Amino acid sequence: MKQVSLILIATSVFVLNAFGQTKKVTELEDNSGEITEFQIDQNNQYIALGNKIGILSVFDFASKAENYKVRPHRDKINFIRFYPDANQILTFSDSEIVFSNASDGSQISKITIFEKIKYVDLNSSTKQLYILASRGEVDPVQKIYKIELDTRKFDVFQSNAGNVEAFKSSADGKYIYIGKNEEIWIKNIGLDIIEKKLKDHDARIESMDLNPSKPDWMTTTDRYTIRFWKISSAKSYLLKWKVVPTPEDFDKIYGAWVLNENNKILIHGEEGVKIRDVSNPHDEISLISSTGLKIEKVAMSPDKATILLQARDNGVEVWSNGAPQVATASTQTRAASQSAVTTIDSSDDIYRKYKTEIDKEMNLRAELFRPRGEFERTADYEERKVQAETYKEGIFDYYRDLANREAEVAKELEQARRKILAEKEKRDSERRAALFRDKIKGSYSEYYTRISELGTYDADKEEFPITIDGMTYNVKVPFDKARAFKENSPFFKVVGNSQLLDDAVTSEKFNYKIVTDRKEVYEFGKQKKALFVADEADRLLNGLIKTAPAPATPVASAPANRPKPSQAKSGMSEMDSRIVDYFSTKTYHALLIGVNEYRDQSITQLDGPINDANRLKNILTTNYTFEEENITFLQNPTRTEIIETFDDLQSKIDEDDNLFIFYAGHGVWDEDLKQGFWLPSDAKRTSKAAWLSNAMIRDYIGGIHTKHTLLVADACFSGGIFKTRDVFIENMASLELAKLPSRKAITSGAMKTVPDKSVFIEYLAKRLEENERSLLPAEILFSSFKIAVMNNSHGQVPQFGDIKGAGDEGGDFIFLKR
Repeated sequence: MKQVSLILIATSVFVLNAFGQTKKVTELEDNSGEITEFQIDQNNQYIALGNKIGILSVFDFASKAENYKVRPHRDKINFIRFYPDANQILTFSDSEIVFSNASDGSQISKITIFEKIKYVDLNSSTKQLYILASRGEVDPVQKIYKIELDTRKFDVFQSNAGNVEAFKSSADGKYIYIGKNEEIWIKNIGLDIIEKKLKDHDARIESMDLNPSKPDWMTTTDRYTIRFWKISSAKSYLLKWKVVPTPEDFDKIYGAWVLNENNKILIHGEEGVKIRDVSNPHDEISLISSTGLKIEKVAMSPDKATILLQARDNGVEVWSNGAPQVATASTQTRAASQSAVTTIDSSDDIYRKYKTEIDKEMNLRAELFRPRGEFERTADYEERKVQAETYKEGIFDYYRDLANREAEVAKELEQARRKILAEKEKRDSERRAALFRDKIKGSYSEYYTRISELGTYDADKEEFPITIDGMTYNVKVPFDKARAFKENSPFFKVVGNSQLLDDAVTSEKFNYKIVTDRKEVYEFGKQKKALFVADEADRLLNGLIKTAPAPATPVASAPANRPKPSQAKSGMSEMDSRIVDYFSTKTYHALLIGVNEYRDQSITQLDGPINDANRLKNILTTNYTFEEENITFLQNPTRTEIIETFDDLQSKIDEDDNLFIFYAGHGVWDEDLKQGFWLPSDAKRTSKAAWLSNAMIRDYIGGIHTKHTLLVADACFSGGIFKTRDVFIENMASLELAKLPSRKAITSGAMKTVPDKSVFIEYLAKRLEENERSLLPAEILFSSFKIAVMNNSHGQVPQFGDIKGAGDEGGDFIFLKR
């Protein structure tokens, strides 16, 4: 990618010299995943990037700084559209539409459709959303649906939309232009009829573009050619079209956009991006050198003054093609109640608006504008020209003032209308809420959740990006507390509220609060009062904050050969004390297996497994209640030795004991058998006779009757030991939980090859050494090092879950500190 960056810099200089105004401004990055969609809103406030794993990143248009990052979808974001009237951003996956607040990314509502969304068009002036969708193989017939943005009313707009790939509605919302095969269908939206079908392409139309500031221009493209259209403003059909020669070095065309300059269009082809003058095909400029550079995707701001180019998976370049008007508090249009009045200064605009009246008044003094007569002196002619100009200026000044007075009145009327609508919406909301009071009140709930991902701290803004319930938020954390916050975040509790909105249909999550181990509270996300539950609200939060340390209680007597945990119990809660007492009477066993050397020389020899196992052994005996005599350490064992050890453990372990199993060595996944294997030291590459299958390991773990068994596997394809799923238990400090049998596994990867030098074991051992908790559940241990492994390895994602079919009943393995 270094080579690509150099090409971009050199090209931007060239374009600046040639065009005088088009240049690369900056590059936006999203390191959380491959970018799949990007757009700019109509008011030039936001730039939004969507990626392959459903994360939406929104940047400030003026400063290019990231405003926020959220995850509205679990899978790829295919389309992004802005609805400025309501300050909303819409994101589309294959079958979901999520409406979010454009300012902070908080989710407003979601629509799920049981069809695959293929294309979308949003018309702000009519507040309509058009969606092209089909049921795929079940029902391949495509339809265009229309959704009213304010009411979410959903109707079929065009039933026979087969072979449609692109469509655009006109700026005034009266017509929609549909590219169907090689034809353009012009549909009158109000009358719901196809007025005309034009066939001027030789191949299927794949893209089209309209410029709101030049409503009589349109471009359409098929894979190989471009058409530039002049649309009649008085009729519903296209008056004329012109074939635009394809750039000679372009084999394929992906799209074309109408620019603000006369006859200028932007062309995106397989080999790059060009700006071309339609009236002079030889007048073209390359924005990006086509040498070795693939432009994957292009988008333009609605005002056509900013160009977004994607040249790599996680980066989007911002190019300026003019001077876009950045929206401010005083210039945002209908998104703000105090919008500025649109003044009309251009004589062309005045003449278009009052053409009939102006022509009539000019004709009243037509003698002033006649050509110079044969018998007219120069001085007389010059004086007449001055009179004509003065008369003309007076007419235009009068109508300019009239136009602006009309605009003032229109503004006042619009403000009055919006005030009435706001009052009506408030009354309707109160009426709906009262009507569904019992249902809304009964839907209120408080729940525990946890931080599923903690991002990099922004020391300047004093913020942490955190992911909760699939959404990403920014949490303000003072600089002097940030380091401790990050280190202890796996142990924090998060409380959230959920309730139906006043429509009694849409559910909303709000009032997120993080409660630290020091009872500090950090608020984030949307904060508001729950409806109708003032007395019952925040019980979970108040319970966490007000929980006082319990007085010291005697530790239950333990056998003489088993030391008590040394940590003072006076700082524990009563529940933690009871759990410590419970586990103090239990025996902890460990089976540690490390395989460095293989007899088959065609199998790669390893350096780390035995050292890693020995390091764990020292940690378990020094820091936790594992005794030396209860630890079995197998170094380079054969398959038979491993099985005999499992047999021995099965005969000597009691049902109330706990077993920790660690394996480090080679692992293999057999795609045909859909089975993973450990490779003991006598394994052969060409024979499975000495391999140890995950199924056999699972059966032995199920057959060794312990209270809790935890398997930790640091091997290639160790994720095959279970059907991976995240296990998050809301209240870890539960004696009932401690008593429930568990069969859990922590593995160094899912179905991926892992390195010999183990990042996984490094952070696992580090967290066990640094832990200061008396009770450390396996799930808390896992969440404390998972992100560290992901950030410091090449694509390695540790896994945690229960071992299927081995007798897990929902408990968890808990390490008891000495």
